[in-house]
Amino acid sequence: MSVPSRLCVAPPLEELLVALKVRGSSVGQSSTGVVCTKAAGTGGPKAVHCPESPEGWDSVCFLVVPSNCDAVKLKIQPKFLCALLAEVFIIKEAAVDFVLRHFRVWPEPHTAVEAKLNKVFEEQEYTEGGIPSLVVRQELAEARLFAGHEFFVCGQTKEAHLMRTLVAIGNGVLAPKGDNADYVVICDEALPEAHALRRRLASRNEDVVAATHGQKHASLVTPKFLYDCITRWALVRPSRRSGHIPFKNKQLTRKATVGPPQEPS
Repeated sequence: MSVPSRLCVAPPLEELLVALKVRGSSVGQSSTGVVCTKAAGTGGPKAVHCPESPEGWDSVCFLVVPSNCDAVKLKIQPKFLCALLAEVFIIKEAAVDFVLRHFRVWPEPHTAVEAKLNKVFEEQEYTEGGIPSLVVRQELAEARLFAGHEFFVCGQTKEAHLMRTLVAIGNGVLAPKGDNADYVVICDEALPEAHALRRRLASRNEDVVAATHGQKHASLVTPKFLYDCITRWALVRPSRRSGHIPFKNKQLTRKATVGPPQEPS
């Protein structure tokens, strides 16, 4: 069975879903480096819609973005964030234009034609605005960015669903409760659950953390914290100035005293 090289497209490139007419090669190279007839590329390039599940991103090879896109707007696009976490090769539309002009058959591995195509992909990789390259992402996070960290996402909004998807793609753990997570993501500050979490976690100041060394102490953060961690490719320290900390009113934090967490009212 042939296996296509799957390309996910970012808006407004939906026309690529029907434009790719390149046949597959007779052989391809597997993830372990073995040349075989069932590797990616033997089905040719195939443009696909955004995967519906975190697991679906594992089969995507490329994300294609407009060559002259707005770097600020692109950084908050769900497809772009998912592709970064899934270690997908992010290339500009010009690379696909090159394929459409010069190829009728996807090149076989270890050939001069493949080397030429790879060079074009490297030249057209999207790294604007400080976005790390695929090589850098793979070197800095072998187990993906969120591995070893627990997140609790408060809310059921569309953005809350995106937060859970990003955590899953980044190999993070979705905690069933916020109290013992590393990060509690507040997507809607108006929710009673969000205020209850704020009351319970506000008393966990530096003195409490020092006195209970070894225990987890959740940090309340906004979705922007996750966005910035992904685009900077590092788990940064939450910053109020950067919009990482929810609830503008800091009264509860100032009144916090050493003691056990308060029970929700």
